[in-house]
Amino acid sequence: MSGTKKIIIGTGGILAAFGVFWLLVRRKKFIAMNNNTKLSDLYSPELVKVVDAIYRLETANYTSNIFQKTNGAGIIAISKNFPFGWLMLSGFWNANAEKAPTGIYSSQNGFDYLKFPTVLAGQQAVAEIIKTRHNQGFPASAYYSLDEEKQQEYADKLIAIDGSLANSKYL
Repeated sequence: MSGTKKIIIGTGGILAAFGVFWLLVRRKKFIAMNNNTKLSDLYSPELVKVVDAIYRLETANYTSNIFQKTNGAGIIAISKNFPFGWLMLSGFWNANAEKAPTGIYSSQNGFDYLKFPTVLAGQQAVAEIIKTRHNQGFPASAYYSLDEEKQQEYADKLIAIDGSLANSKYL
């Protein structure tokens, strides 16, 4: 009898393990289905190139500690409360709550950075900043500074990352 119980318990353990495995596979498929949106599905190819260059520059090619902690390209929290000093993004975040910052990361360098739920959410914030600044007559390099000399230096760095940006309407 005890041998039968061991087999039943063993089989139950196998079935339980299979059940857990099945749930994890389903969860992974669900996550994949909901995270397969790319920035290129949402914005023009030219804007996507600018956002990618900014991310590569600001995150040391997606490896910096700040990127690892925030999924962002170093967007500084100007205030501690929503929209964290970014009024230009409040409408976007209110309409897309799943893209809104999830909090603030206080770094060792003394700055507070916005934390995003996903890299895509952070990239969309950068894209929205660039679009808004562009509509206000500022170049994408205004992401970095409103000083014209610094904007040109920043634009040159972005062009060095992706030469096709040399003629970009955003720079």
